[in-house]
Amino acid sequence: MALMKLSNAAVTRAWDFGAGPPQSLFELRQILATDPKMKVLVGHGLFDLVTPYFRSQLLLDQLPAFASGPRVKLTVYPSGLMFYSRDASGQAFRAEVEAMMKPAAK
Repeated sequence: MALMKLSNAAVTRAWDFGAGPPQSLFELRQILATDPKMKVLVGHGLFDLVTPYFRSQLLLDQLPAFASGPRVKLTVYPSGLMFYSRDASGQAFRAEVEAMMKPAAK
């Protein structure tokens, strides 16, 4: 039985990011601090081995308090990498996006 490799370590080490690996969490923090109306929804498939949801959860947990609660949300669906290709997951994700886009009640 052959083992499947999710990434090739030699290729990963050889990749040139320029000024270092991308730091999207820093950028996200800056945007959320600048725009108090900004909302973020991160969607993941529960069984995704390439981009595991728990890593996103660990990163989102590092955001400051002003970026928590209803402004930043992680949703996990019973699927793999392309969770949106399953009808039920795609519809649930769409419902989450629509709910997040509605203006807050005053």
